[in-house]
Amino acid sequence: MRSAWWEFVLSSGFGALGAVVAAVIAALVARSAARQRRRETDRDAWWARVTWVAERAAAEPPQRLDPLVAVHMLARLAGSPLAEAEDWRLLAALNEDVLRRARSAPVASAAPRRSGGDPDERAEELARASRELAAELQRRLDAAAAGRPRRR
Repeated sequence: MRSAWWEFVLSSGFGALGAVVAAVIAALVARSAARQRRRETDRDAWWARVTWVAERAAAEPPQRLDPLVAVHMLARLAGSPLAEAEDWRLLAALNEDVLRRARSAPVASAAPRRSGGDPDERAEELARASRELAAELQRRLDAAAAGRPRRR
């Protein structure tokens, strides 16, 4: 005599259950693939922004991005949930490069100035923003190294 379980396995109900389970698994796989594609697309867009800032910050005047604007843009990119430890290292290097270029060849800017037009005030504002960005990037890197969740 067959058990009730074996009867169910041989029934059309078991086939229907198998189809439902297969459909759920397929839906989960498709959802995961869509999330991964979306993240890759978002990362590509994030990287395009980083590239744009880096290229414009290194350009020759008058195409060069105002250094203070560049540092603020790098800070926004660093705060993105798409940024990871390797990205923070790159942003730290870009931050240092922007500051170095600004010190070696100051650029007159048409960008709005919170501190006015005084070059010394502008240089101090840039140095402060650059230090703040460097400190935030280091905090993020330290948290990542310690395995702690990053602050957003």
